[in-house]
Amino acid sequence: MIEKYYRQIIEMSTEPQDIGLFKSEARYEGTKVNENGKVRALPDWDGHLLCNEAGKYLAELNDRDRTIVETESAKPGFSFWYRNPQ
Repeated sequence: MIEKYYRQIIEMSTEPQDIGLFKSEARYEGTKVNENGKVRALPDWDGHLLCNEAGKYLAELNDRDRTIVETESAKPGFSFWYRNPQ
């Protein structure tokens, strides 16, 4: 499914480049944050491309990213979202 959407995107390019996609199988993502000695779980989000077995992606999103994810995921035809690693 990912390949389908990627192909649609490169077809819109004025200079498309044919490259393959690779889904990392061994990427570490934090699940908790330590704030001044207090440990708390990160909020979970639905619909991320690299979600866990429960369909959740744990991330601390800033206000802009949060607004974008909430707005875009509510649109008809939404499939998934991806946030570039920091």
